[in-house]
Amino acid sequence: MTRVNVPVEMNEDLYDKMQELCDELGLDMDTAISIFAQKMVNEEGMPFEVTEKDLPADEEAMQRARRLKTAGIIGALAALIGVVTGIVLTVRMFRNRRG
Repeated sequence: MTRVNVPVEMNEDLYDKMQELCDELGLDMDTAISIFAQKMVNEEGMPFEVTEKDLPADEEAMQRARRLKTAGIIGALAALIGVVTGIVLTVRMFRNRRG
């Protein structure tokens, strides 16, 4: 079977901890990642529950998460402003009709 190279980036602290654990388990990192990939395929999804605590803690990932959260908040505020504006215009229209 043809093998492919899959570059994986992670923060150095996480890499060191994973390397240490793999050594303790008698695995190399390539084998550990291949086992994870096979398990994911077998399960047809993540083979375990993922929580916010499990997300990468590197600074770049945290900045992306903050930007997404900020964009979500801005989007929600824009939608709220649109709803309030629609209500105000509707009320004005009804008042103008009454005369």
